[in-house]
Amino acid sequence: MLAALQSQLELGDWETGLGDYRAVASHCLAPRLVPLIPADAIVLHHQSLSGMTPSEAKQAFLNLIQSWPLHRATIFDVMVRITVFLFQGLIYLVLILFSVHNSWVLDSSTDGL
Repeated sequence: MLAALQSQLELGDWETGLGDYRAVASHCLAPRLVPLIPADAIVLHHQSLSGMTPSEAKQAFLNLIQSWPLHRATIFDVMVRITVFLFQGLIYLVLILFSVHNSWVLDSSTDGL
């Protein structure tokens, strides 16, 4: 949906063969995610946004991002070695404005950390 809103902002209303959706998606998504999003899915969402002005598309884009639970969070990947086998894993520290959240991700492939 982010890529479709970005498409509406950059390209305007959908027209057949109008733009390079991969290029538009790269303006708002992480590079590793762009190849995973089918262009047809972006086109389908872009078609549904017909009639939306660029300012409305921009506001909808920002509203969507702000609705995410980790909006304005800083995320760090931290690898920790714990001697108790049961608790070996990754800890994701998510620093949010007023709090710190710890989340354990247990993974059998983490032997040797």
